[in-house]
Amino acid sequence: MKKALMILIPVIVAIIAIVGIVLINRAPKEVIVGGDVDEHGCIASAGYLWCEARQECIRIWETKCDDEQMKFEVPTIASDILMQTGIDLGEASDTTFQWLYGQEDEVLFTNVQALSYTLDPVLDEDYQKIRSYFMDAGFENDPYNAASGTVVGAEGFKRAITVCQLRYEINVPQDAVDEILLEDFDTYPKSLTLTCGLVDKVDLAIESVEYQLRKAIAEQVDVKVSQVAVEISQESDNSIRGIVTFDDVESVKDGIFYARKFDNTWDPILTQGNPIDCDIMQGYGYPESILEDCAGK
Repeated sequence: MKKALMILIPVIVAIIAIVGIVLINRAPKEVIVGGDVDEHGCIASAGYLWCEARQECIRIWETKCDDEQMKFEVPTIASDILMQTGIDLGEASDTTFQWLYGQEDEVLFTNVQALSYTLDPVLDEDYQKIRSYFMDAGFENDPYNAASGTVVGAEGFKRAITVCQLRYEINVPQDAVDEILLEDFDTYPKSLTLTCGLVDKVDLAIESVEYQLRKAIAEQVDVKVSQVAVEISQESDNSIRGIVTFDDVESVKDGIFYARKFDNTWDPILTQGNPIDCDIMQGYGYPESILEDCAGK
């Protein structure tokens, strides 16, 4: 018995050692963020990849690299819809559409390169399935890109930098629209167009140059942005010259404006009908091409 026990003990110890080694190897390894910097300085563990088109490290769910990225990502939406609903959207066509977004007291837009899918006809139950897909897939319903009418309507959906517009038209004979009861419209098939593209989350957060100028001028003269209109006539080396007009403002006159960009912020100078001294403007770093008719020239 003792002899058998003496033989068994080393075997048990060996088994325990082997199990311990396996468990250690299977233990989750700690991922050190920043420990995987590539040759461009992009940190993959933080979600950054190199974008050749932009020549910078980006997170592709936050920043669009190029239009080719859209052609890879948008078709996955059509594939997901087919998988989740059984509805085949068919072939896509290249298009461009305007995506609206709000900014303070204004509604702005950006042009979006996109892919478009059309189903004609599509039953109302299938249309509702496609709507439900977007809500279940984490898209937000965007009110700026919605429209409604008796037989035509649209809804906007947004998830990170992916934006989609779902447009429908009820296939009712035009001469019969007034005769059909509202509750009967859902019984008619719809034609449906789904258009999706990518926008830069960063670009939507950063106002257009024109809006930045209007905002900077409004802050300087203490009026609302909506009361300021600018027309850019010249641009050069982070310098801009143009015409500024004010709506219902008596405290400041319309005139020419100059603006220089410092630390990503526009610093405007308003002439209000008065000539601008060339030496002063050159001291601010304005190039000759912007100062065509300054005083002393």
